[in-house]
Formats: sequence, structure tokens, C-alpha cells
Amino acid sequence: MSGALDFQAFIGNDERVHVFLHNTPTEELAARIVSEGFRFVNHLNYSCDQVSPGDLVQIRYFTILRRSYGPFTLVICIGKDLIDDYSRRLQGTSYHFSEVMTARQPIFNDDGEPVYTLPPHFIRGYYHQPTGRCVFNPSFDPLLAIPVFEKNLKKMLQGKWFSGIT
Repeated sequence: MSGALDFQAFIGNDERVHVFLHNTPTEELAARIVSEGFRFVNHLNYSCDQVSPGDLVQIRYFTILRRSYGPFTLVICIGKDLIDDYSRRLQGTSYHFSEVMTARQPIFNDDGEPVYTLPPHFIRGYYHQPTGRCVFNPSFDPLLAIPVFEKNLKKMLQGKWFSGIT
């Protein structure tokens, strides 16, 4: 059980953030996500599990459930105020807060679904389940809103979000 406690300590217990977990098969991919950001299809919740940092049973459940996706668990933290603000401002639209928080214009995958990139500063780091090794992201800042988010929001609210995307 100490591995689960170590992982919980790595996740932290910052009440100002929402925490999401995502597993990857290789350390190379985990390191690339830490440095380049996390690419996801449609909504962040489709690719990640949101967890309560203080709930060890829930954390353990998701690490066991998602183990088949790989032994490297990424920890993604996003400020609650950011999520609440964008969710409020998007109310009445079909958009999700995570779509606003893309660092790059989305692209469409082979299935015609939009692919977004969450900036690397929301990635706390990754945890290697078999060894308990933690790798921290030195640029981690879960409360930072970058200017492109406001530009994205404006395009969405003006109905111009997907114009020019191929």
C-alpha cells in the first residue's frame, strides 16, 4: 500500500486544482507529454480520469483499472477557478472548458474528431507504477491562464472556432 501512498503524495492535495490521471505505455511518451503538452480528442474527460486527491481508494482504483494502458501515470492538474470561469462563460454553448484550454488550434484526426493540446504547464509530471519513481515537470503551474485561451474563447463564442481547420 505504500506505493499508493507515495503516488497520492506525488499527486498532492492542492484544493485549488482538479486532478486528472492518464496512463501511457512508455516513458518516452510520458516525457514528451510533460515537455510538449497532452493531446486529447474532444474533451479532456474522454482521455483522463478525474480523481479526488484525498481519496486513496479512488486513486488506487483508477491505477488498477487503467494499468493495461501502461505503467506511466501522468498527473494533470488544472486550477478550479480556470475551469469554473471557462465553464461559466461557455454556458449555453456546445463547448467544453478543455477545448478553450488548447495551446494550439485543434486538428482533426482520421475519424474526423478534433484533437486538442493541453499546455505542458498543467502536467505535474508522471509516476512509474512498478518502481514508484516520480518525475516532476519543472514548468508546472496549474493556475496559469495563457493569452491564447482568451483568443480561443472569443473564436468559440463568435462561431469561428473550427474555421480553417483541416
